[in-house]
Amino acid sequence: MPLVLDEPTEAATSQLKELGSRFFGYCYLATDQATVQKHLAALQKQYADATHICYAYRLGTDGATYRAADDGEPKYSAGTPILNQIKSASLTNILVAVVRYYGGTNLGVPGLVKAYGGTAGLALNNVARREALLSFLYHIELSAAHQSYVFEQARLLGHKAEIIGYTEGGLVKLELSGRGNFDILKHNIHKRLGSK
Repeated sequence: MPLVLDEPTEAATSQLKELGSRFFGYCYLATDQATVQKHLAALQKQYADATHICYAYRLGTDGATYRAADDGEPKYSAGTPILNQIKSASLTNILVAVVRYYGGTNLGVPGLVKAYGGTAGLALNNVARREALLSFLYHIELSAAHQSYVFEQARLLGHKAEIIGYTEGGLVKLELSGRGNFDILKHNIHKRLGSK
């Protein structure tokens, strides 16, 4: 049976202090690398004077795309502990970044692992979550007589139907969208319309 992963529904934060160093954790929903880069750029601008901004992300409903970055900290002392917290929480489509301000005392690799992992874990504990499902977008043309049926089916299955225009022949153009299994909605519509 495939692993069921969750994704965050909103951003979350945390703070931790360790031997004078201050750590600020941030969790964001990120379903693609462009979103990851957008959040990282915003953090780098906000914390331009920070000592390090280390991060990890995991993408895709299967969580198969991931990366960890130490941003100058010793190898595997920052990004990997953050990524391990993400994996332990069974989350995907997420970016977790930890901003560090150096406090004058070296923490050593074990101390860094504890601080970065701990800050990430605290932020992840604050994350509201939902099951990570594939999204779909589907266009269909149909007669006005079938329109209300499609809207009702979409509503019942937790999806969205929206009129996006009309054809020259008078058919309604609908856009169907949502998260999760689209096959049931598609089957019901095509059964009603008598098409495959």
